[in-house]
Amino acid sequence: MSRISRLLSRLSSAFVGAGPAAVSPSPQGGLPGTDASRNGGAFPGEASSRRERTPGRRNALLVEDNADTLEAMRVLLDSWGFRVTLASSVPEALDAMRHAVPEVVISDIGMPHVDGLSFARAVRGSEQDAGANRVLLVAITGYASRADRDRALAAGFDAYLTKPIDFLSLQRLLDRHRPHGDPNR
Repeated sequence: MSRISRLLSRLSSAFVGAGPAAVSPSPQGGLPGTDASRNGGAFPGEASSRRERTPGRRNALLVEDNADTLEAMRVLLDSWGFRVTLASSVPEALDAMRHAVPEVVISDIGMPHVDGLSFARAVRGSEQDAGANRVLLVAITGYASRADRDRALAAGFDAYLTKPIDFLSLQRLLDRHRPHGDPNR
């Protein structure tokens, strides 16, 4: 069995469950455009020329502290046409965003030291300070109560997916939020 097959097998056992994942859009009702050509950068002083773009591929940042899940999700997102940057902690994710602001961020919430809620607040605060467009922030978490969902959305996440993740729901969510200039929209 290849390494990729083993990772996908682990991913299936870790995420795919009996029922669909809860997908909760933000109560703000939709997202401002995330067209990279209009984004001046999400952090103060960051110019749009620093955004690394791959023609025809969308940039995604995946933040997850579990190494197997991180790699398996990378393989999945890559197969969907994303150029994926990986971060295993919030400080790594914030550093990655200083170098290239993604169009999509998928982040776990329950991480050691600094959690995903603090990360979402930091991203949204930086965007607001810089007057930048919002990136799509998607929470992936095992925390499944309504109160957990409400806290995540209040922190700045645009959508909330509970583990086990329903991959079709994730793919549909990402497809609905393509940048306005995307020819594959």
